[in-house]
Amino acid sequence: MKKKNTGQFRNTVWDPLLITSQILSVQSVFYASYGLLTFIVCSVAGLPISVGQMFDSKIIGAVSYDGKLQIMVFLINSLICALSIWFIVQRAKQCLDFTVTAHFVHFLLCCFIVGFPKSGIWWVMVMVSVIITALLSEYLCMRYEMKAIPVTVSGVS
Repeated sequence: MKKKNTGQFRNTVWDPLLITSQILSVQSVFYASYGLLTFIVCSVAGLPISVGQMFDSKIIGAVSYDGKLQIMVFLINSLICALSIWFIVQRAKQCLDFTVTAHFVHFLLCCFIVGFPKSGIWWVMVMVSVIITALLSEYLCMRYEMKAIPVTVSGVS
């Protein structure tokens, strides 16, 4: 069966398996990098290491030392997440969707593991992370999409 030419650069085809695998990949990178960064920072700072630090909104705070470190780790993780979206998704139009999905899954896991996040600083941190991740991943994807396509003429000497 021949595809119909719609005049678009890329045809968008509904592919649930691709979308699901991309979501799982972005989420895996999100938690792998977040966990690794948390482990490194807590080890260097001499803080106790637990998985709960990644999900407990009570730890996040601008007053305590470990709260500031967790904010720093989460925001650095947003840069890594933006790079992963650029590498995995490669579509500027979908960057916001994948960013919000990754952070929404994190919110759901926080609710399930520790309870609803009541800290205002946690909400600000997540919103700033969403903005950083979405803008940086869209910027990287747009630069990638706008790369010149090399056109060569074969057989011309």
